[in-house]
Amino acid sequence: MTGSTRYAAKLEKKKAGTLKMIESGIPTAKTSIIEQHDRHVQYMLQHFEALSSFYDERTAEDRFRLYQGKERAANNMVNLLINGTTKYNKQVRLKKKKDRSK
Repeated sequence: MTGSTRYAAKLEKKKAGTLKMIESGIPTAKTSIIEQHDRHVQYMLQHFEALSSFYDERTAEDRFRLYQGKERAANNMVNLLINGTTKYNKQVRLKKKKDRSK
């Protein structure tokens, strides 16, 4: 409903290749050891060009669209719970029947 599976599939297809290798090799940034943190920073700076070319300004727009879809899906589910659907609401079904006949 949110479009996240379609977006994830698109990203995986786009990543296939060197970017997947770069991302899998990123050292952890969550450490208290300074040498490991320095290793992470150096690795990120070394591959900065490839990462920034892939994650450009379109990524922000895509993430915003995913957020909109997630909010829309939640609102639709709440609306269905509160108001019911036409399948279970006899008054709405009858109203639609009358509208079609006009």
